[in-house]
Amino acid sequence: MVGANIEANNRDREKESLETGEIYGFVASDYGRLEVGLQDGAADMLGMAAPVIALGQIRGDFSRYAGSIALLRTLDTQDSFKVLYLSPPIKGFRAGASWSPKFRQNADAANPRSRVIVKDAVELGLQFQQPVGEWVLGASGGYAFGNADPITQRADLASWSVGAQARRGQLRIGGAYVRRGESNRLERDFNQWEVNGGVAWVEDKWGVSASSSFTKSSERSNRLFAVGGFYALTPNIQIRSDLVQFRERRVGRAAENGVVGILELQLTI
Repeated sequence: MVGANIEANNRDREKESLETGEIYGFVASDYGRLEVGLQDGAADMLGMAAPVIALGQIRGDFSRYAGSIALLRTLDTQDSFKVLYLSPPIKGFRAGASWSPKFRQNADAANPRSRVIVKDAVELGLQFQQPVGEWVLGASGGYAFGNADPITQRADLASWSVGAQARRGQLRIGGAYVRRGESNRLERDFNQWEVNGGVAWVEDKWGVSASSSFTKSSERSNRLFAVGGFYALTPNIQIRSDLVQFRERRVGRAAENGVVGILELQLTI
């Protein structure tokens, strides 16, 4: 099968997907799926973590106003141009690999140190799912690596995560351990890691979710608790909301605490 996919702006997922859409072509067969274009990589697509819905909770829109989002999964190349291969499921296992020639953020910044430019970025992902009674249990692992452009003076990309998930009907439970290290950072020995977890119940017309995370590095820590959900008034009108509590600590500074509440009415055509 040959086809194409276009998503102009997927506003019902994590914050990283709010910035760009996905445009790619694909070829699918019994031997797997090959995609070329602007889309997520293998580590993200196969990675399991705390379930997030609607505005994203710990990985959501709240950071537009205050606080910092959770890593959630392997630090990756987001929706950059890439070539992606996903294997077919084999006895519950599925593997994937992707390559992006160049991943960029803030590419137009006057100061090169404010840019993120990673060349030849590779993402690897592995997922396992198995029915156990009325549950579907799963585990995943992901790794991403690439070479930072020397002009940015940032560290190379080298991040990994392991996650697990359990599903039963509309119930989802999941969590992950993420290791970022100093990936894409100006600071050396940044040594950032995270633990996250959460639970969600998702129906066709409504859903609720609660998640938390603790992220720590050599110079800061960030603790998040979030609840959120959505309700579809009609197929084209949806109410979405999040309530997020954050506590950030930085070396040599007073702790920052706050609560962010968001209520949004989404209209689609």
